Amino acid sequence: MFGYALVRCGFPLAPLILGLILGDQIEINLIRAIMTDDKDPPLFFTRPISGALLLCAALSVGLAIWQHMRHQARTAREGAPEF
Repeated sequence: MFGYALVRCGFPLAPLILGLILGDQIEINLIRAIMTDDKDPPLFFTRPISGALLLCAALSVGLAIWQHMRHQARTAREGAPEF
């Protein structure tokens, strides 16, 4: 019923399902990574694969924000419709 309510409100269902399925595995692996003997704080940035994934995530968020700002600027330029 929760999924149906989300779909009715316009939320995508795929991220919710992925979060429910992969959430526990991601949490366990994050704890394993933190508990390693290497106590170096920038551990996640110095490894090539994790650094690349973090960079992709940051670029994805930045692109979403840029597209949102561009869309707002475009609608502001067109002006509000007059009735």
